[in-house]
Amino acid sequence: MILHRNSQKRYYSNQYTYFITTNAYKGYGYFENPFYCEILLDNLRIGRELKHFKLFAFNILPNHIHLLLRPTGKYNISEIMHNLKRVTSFQINNLLCPEGEDIYPRLQFRWQSSFYDHIIRNEKDFENHYRYTACNHLKHGLSNDWKYSSLNFKNIIDEME
Repeated sequence: MILHRNSQKRYYSNQYTYFITTNAYKGYGYFENPFYCEILLDNLRIGRELKHFKLFAFNILPNHIHLLLRPTGKYNISEIMHNLKRVTSFQINNLLCPEGEDIYPRLQFRWQSSFYDHIIRNEKDFENHYRYTACNHLKHGLSNDWKYSSLNFKNIIDEME
């Protein structure tokens, strides 16, 4: 167990599947913009390969995201989330205010510090969190055909063993 500064205690293992929730800073609805959703989605695709994790479900909501994933390589859940949040923030911020444009004060996309994680304990827990993650847009009053749910991206979703 490693205690990360300003966060809960985390248990790291490649044997664990994690349910993750993280919010945009102060709950701002950045992901109402489809361009930002696409950036995050691309970073999930790329991160899966570079940071070696299995992605079982996700949902990108206007002001937060849910993920269901398992690290499979040398990177732990904190390193995976740090990279995902850092790269996504960098790319969105470059869209908000491209480098060299001093006309406007720098706008800034930010995530909340840290994230919430829950270790999946058994098959029933996995099924409950899978359903919660994949269908969470309905809980928030978004349409049945919400685009940014893993239900619409089977090509990047891993099967549970």
